[in-house]
Amino acid sequence: MKFTKILAALLAAAMCLFAMASCTSTPAENNDGKLTLKIATNAEFEPFEFLDADGNIIGFDVDLIKAISENQNMNFEFSDMKFESVLASVSSGKCDAGLSGLTINDKRKQAVDFTDPYYIVGQVLIVKADDTVFTGTDAAAIVEQLKGKTVGACNGYTGKAFIEGDEDFGYTAIEGLTSVGYDSAAVGINDLKNGKLAAFILDDAVAEKLVAADDNQGQVKIIPIVLTEEHYAIAVEKGNTELLSKLNAGLKAIKDNGTLDQLISDWDL
Repeated sequence: MKFTKILAALLAAAMCLFAMASCTSTPAENNDGKLTLKIATNAEFEPFEFLDADGNIIGFDVDLIKAISENQNMNFEFSDMKFESVLASVSSGKCDAGLSGLTINDKRKQAVDFTDPYYIVGQVLIVKADDTVFTGTDAAAIVEQLKGKTVGACNGYTGKAFIEGDEDFGYTAIEGLTSVGYDSAAVGINDLKNGKLAAFILDDAVAEKLVAADDNQGQVKIIPIVLTEEHYAIAVEKGNTELLSKLNAGLKAIKDNGTLDQLISDWDL
């Protein structure tokens, strides 16, 4: 990402009215009379949500909710937690919304309601730079080459569901594959570099950032075969039609006025 884009993103994030607070209640009015949304996230998913050098949550999703909130005259604050806790905090009503690169699927729709999608992603493999195993030219060939391998994935992420099999996603377990779960993709990539994994599976946009990081350049690469197609959306407590309508209205507005496309460009997605 170019320096100017990073600077612009940081400045935009600094203007947001958010803090890493605990999710404890329903939306409340601030002193300015605006509704304040409490949003659950996992800030280990660059470029969608991650921490800057000062510990502030920044990223595409942050700029997205800022634009939606401005359109709907709302404020917001984030609560940073493990990814596996994000949907639980929303479904229990502890947080008003979940925004953390959340893929829509049937199982999740039983626990929460989703807005309209805002981004399409796919799963890809990260492998060592000198890898000669994963030579397939389509998804079916890559899956065949994954059989019997040890593969890392983040706990709760779609990639883990893909390699282990998941009826709600429509994925069949890959024969003979050993899955290793991680709370952090960065830790998984280190194990890959150290030869403990044959591959690591991750959302494509996030994989690109990890591979390009200074610590990883020249040591790992992406196999450029997309294995899935997924749709990211914002989660709200099931039955909260008022908030869902506000978020969808704001999302439609920023799609129509070009803001969403500009954010996608700004974050090199």
